[in-house]
Amino acid sequence: MKIVLGLCVAAAAAAMLGGCEDHGYAAVGVGVDAGPVALADCDGFYDDFYGPFDDGCWAADGVFWFRDRDGHYRRDVDHHFSHVAAEHMHPIHGVGPGVGAHFGDGQHHQM
Repeated sequence: MKIVLGLCVAAAAAAMLGGCEDHGYAAVGVGVDAGPVALADCDGFYDDFYGPFDDGCWAADGVFWFRDRDGHYRRDVDHHFSHVAAEHMHPIHGVGPGVGAHFGDGQHHQM
C-alpha cells in the first residue's frame, strides 16, 4: 500500500511539473514562511488601477501578485486583476518572479 501511495504522489508531482515546463514555474503549494509560490499562470485582465502594468503572476493562494514601481511584488487585495474579462479591463501577460519564487513580504525569494 505504501508503495502504491508513493507512486501516486510521484506521478502527481511529475504531472504538475510537466504541465509547467514551458513556463518555467513550479506549480507547488503555499510556502510556510515566505508566502505563496508563483504558478505558471501569469495571464489575466487588469483595470489599470495601480498604474502601468510591468509584471506579475497568479500565486498558489489564488491572488495576483504584481510588481510595483519599486520592483517589489505586491498582493492585489482589491481584485484589480482577474482571470475573467470585465468592463474596463484589458488583457495582460506577466512573466513572474522566476522558478520557485515566493511572494512573502513584497520581495521575491528564490528557493
